[in-house]
Amino acid sequence: VAVPHRAVVRLVCETDYVQFCAADTIGQIASFGFDALTFEIWGALCHGGRIAILKKETVLSPAQLAAAFRRLHVDTIFITAALLNQVAREDPSAFGTLSTVIAGGEALDPHWIRTVLETDPPARLLNGYGPTENTTFTACGLIEAVEPASQSIPIGRPIANTQAYILDDDLQPVAAGVEGWLYASGEGLARGYLGRRDLTADSFLPNPFGSTAGARIYWTGDRARHLPDGRIAFLGRRDDQIKLRGHRIELGEIRAAVQACPGVLDVVVVSREDVPDERYLAAYIVAETS
Repeated sequence: VAVPHRAVVRLVCETDYVQFCAADTIGQIASFGFDALTFEIWGALCHGGRIAILKKETVLSPAQLAAAFRRLHVDTIFITAALLNQVAREDPSAFGTLSTVIAGGEALDPHWIRTVLETDPPARLLNGYGPTENTTFTACGLIEAVEPASQSIPIGRPIANTQAYILDDDLQPVAAGVEGWLYASGEGLARGYLGRRDLTADSFLPNPFGSTAGARIYWTGDRARHLPDGRIAFLGRRDDQIKLRGHRIELGEIRAAVQACPGVLDVVVVSREDVPDERYLAAYIVAETS
């Protein structure tokens, strides 16, 4: 994904979902191949703040992670939903010293979010939604409470210099409460996919609502609807793409790779969760018979 400099500036400068300053310390948790790294590095450096680089073994140990937050005086972090679940299960008070925690990468689990809020929450806990094609965050929502019967967490509203549309198959806006396709536009849009003009043309479309020549919208492939208060509810996908531990995975690509192996007649690849919060991929194979 080819992301221009202005898109990173839009992510961390003069925005409304988080306020950076020179006194901030941002915890660097994301791997170098994850788009959240742009938030961590440039959120600090563009404001004269400090980056606390956390070792992998520290990140994967809830006790060590909580201690590192306190020792390094970390103010702000982005954390994947899967890692938040793990920390909340073992030490739900780990985030209590933080000013801002943004969780995302995949749909948040209401149970673990509620656990954090009811134990020792950070000053602000946000649900951060957005594909890399719109530079890390498209929408953010402040989470103040989770009702016992809640099955999902709203993804909030578009961040500054960003627009989000929920449209039908003809690119027409749907009414509040009606499910549709989620599109994004604004200063965060990527140029497209490097060396993939066909894929770029399929996903980055002329913006029918834009007033600027050449304006585009990005088709996220996600389904969503507007809630009565204007926030957006994420409803999942209608294809074979899944999110697993913060990574986008195309099940069709894995299926094609397995099917290319000798002796495989057919294969189905699925995401399973036999134990709560422990998701994994499984391939079921039909072998060729001699």
